[in-house]
This record gives sequence, C-alpha cells and structure tokens, in this order.
Amino acid sequence: MNKTTYKRYLRTQNWQKLRFEVLKRSGGKCERCGYQPWKPNGLQIHHLTYDRVGHESLEDLIAICPRCHMELHGICGKRSPKNVKH
Repeated sequence: MNKTTYKRYLRTQNWQKLRFEVLKRSGGKCERCGYQPWKPNGLQIHHLTYDRVGHESLEDLIAICPRCHMELHGICGKRSPKNVKH
C-alpha cells in the first residue's frame, strides 16, 4: 500500500471504528509507557505489523503517546523522543 492509499484508508469508517476500539481499550493511557495525555486526542494508533493493513485486528494495533511513536519509528532530531516532555 503506497502512502497516498494509506492516508486515504485512515479516513475510512473501518479505520475510525478500529481506532476508537483501540483508544477505548487503552483507557486513555499509552499502552507502551502508561503516560496519560492531558489533552483530547493525545494518543496515536501504531500498527504492530503492516502485513494486514486494511484488514487489521485489534491485536495488530496499540494506542501510544507521540514520544513512544517516534521511538518506535526511530525518529530523531529536533523533536526527538528525548526532547519531548511528558
């Protein structure tokens, strides 16, 4: 799945339903570090595997804070995980 198709998929009703269920399961906390954001929509959904994008199960997804999401994707630099405050 290319980047444009993936972005389109993230706007579908199926994805929104999965996202809601993962956020509900998380209880508002990062499923990796336990951080609880103070603002709405402070958690992001991360694919544990991209093998089933479009046909994911809830076990393929986790709710995580932006810091953990950057760490999992190896993003560093100006907004690197060590510079993002919890």
